[in-house]
Amino acid sequence: HALAFQRLEDEGLTRVTHVDVQRRANATSARLAALGVKKGDRVVLSAQNHPDWAIAYFGIVRLGATAVPVDPALEAQPFENVIRESEARVLVWDAHVEKHAGALLRDRVSDVATIVDLHELTAELEGAVAPDVEVLPDDVASLIFTSGTTGKPKGVRLSHGNFTAMAASLAPLFPLTHRDRILSVLPLHHTFEFSCGLLLPYSRGARVIYLDELNGDKLTRGLKEGRVTGMVGVPAVWQLLERRRGVHELHTVEAVEYGEGSGHGYSRQARQPTLTASRRRRHRWSWSAGRRVPIPASSSDSSLRSKGSRPSL
Repeated sequence: HALAFQRLEDEGLTRVTHVDVQRRANATSARLAALGVKKGDRVVLSAQNHPDWAIAYFGIVRLGATAVPVDPALEAQPFENVIRESEARVLVWDAHVEKHAGALLRDRVSDVATIVDLHELTAELEGAVAPDVEVLPDDVASLIFTSGTTGKPKGVRLSHGNFTAMAASLAPLFPLTHRDRILSVLPLHHTFEFSCGLLLPYSRGARVIYLDELNGDKLTRGLKEGRVTGMVGVPAVWQLLERRRGVHELHTVEAVEYGEGSGHGYSRQARQPTLTASRRRRHRWSWSAGRRVPIPASSSDSSLRSKGSRPSL
């Protein structure tokens, strides 16, 4: 069976096939339905990048419910604000959230929502049958909130039609196939990584690879052991790679950058990219607000700024 997801751990790369995703997403839907979740209900999803994050999301929307992705590093008070404002019926989180804010959140919101461990929710369940629910293009798939640190959090509704239209528009720009392997390092609760680092490659049959920890060693190892052909990043990611020895060996990776080069990484003014990377040149390319930005393949080049004229491809 073709692999859908992998995760780099100390023992090596885990393996999750497309069949596994379907079975476990159905099990997730069945468990949520048993908790009383029905079409239109909201389910908070907060965890570090992991194949189970994607499986949980698919299980939520398979049920016709709406996923509410939340930063797993969010402090307890703004996290509580999002929970209450979204009127979520179930909270799905991992050990990182449990350790970071679990005790406080259990005291504050256990009366309004059921708390479920991510990995227990997405585990296989023999004979699980997902409820038969009709999901329409205009149904809300994700409810994205601001952090709520300065007051009442504000939510943005994104429908299934929104995400499918985005994936369809990106597909011609990045002609991924089942032979591609995409390294996902940006947080999945951000719509950018969710769209470009998960939905797009998954819809094209490409494999998505996650890291159990984001640092220079794991990033370099993930690129090499996963035989990665593409990744999405922001300036901080390229700078992390640039500091690694042997970065010149990574010149075959297609790199896509989003946002201005200041390091903030998420520019609302960014236009559609005008260039896909060439694997035949010793430059990796990204796009930032419509500009082409060469990232030198040599580890001796320390600057990530655009340099002079643009070589033709």
